[in-house]
Amino acid sequence: ALLMDLYLGFFDDMVLVGITAYFGYSLFRKGVKTGTMVEIEESDISEINSMQALAYLALGLALLVLSAEALVQAASTIAGSLGVSTAIIGLTIVALGTSLPELAASVTCVLKGHHDLAIGNIFGSNILNLLVVLPFPGLLSAGSIEKELFYRDYAGVLLLTMLLAYFCYRGIKRNSMIGRTNGVIFLLIYGGWFTFMLLHVQRTAGF
Repeated sequence: ALLMDLYLGFFDDMVLVGITAYFGYSLFRKGVKTGTMVEIEESDISEINSMQALAYLALGLALLVLSAEALVQAASTIAGSLGVSTAIIGLTIVALGTSLPELAASVTCVLKGHHDLAIGNIFGSNILNLLVVLPFPGLLSAGSIEKELFYRDYAGVLLLTMLLAYFCYRGIKRNSMIGRTNGVIFLLIYGGWFTFMLLHVQRTAGF
């Protein structure tokens, strides 16, 4: 709703930041009320001292910043060479590359039997992207959004979210889980959408 005017500005960002603060506060209150304790498996991470942990953190942040800069430059170069919008490259190559770590983490959780953790990782990542990551472009440099991006891709995200909500609701009512059939449906949808985007790039670039 905030992007229906095809502009991401300061007001939109403040609304998203406010929702983030309320969401975080609600989770904190719920955690305090229930007093739920999560068991954590012991690992060799306890052997790392504070200085080593800080050094690893600083190194990781530095690599993250450098990787993000390289990713943006590469995406801009590819978009320029193909003559297509950077949004198309962001929706395909960049999105696929940045989602691979989440895929690896979710698969690891499922293989270890932590299905709730895998689902939580996916939902949490998307919530973080929408409420925390999205405001930064508007705060640092407000600007307009492509009309096609909003009506085609954002509408698709909304429909897929509603489809996932339906699968979850049906699973709860039947006391079952999201099965392989549902997973195959989503993979086929993504495959079809990705193919459509590649054909769009070919048509735009004149290949």
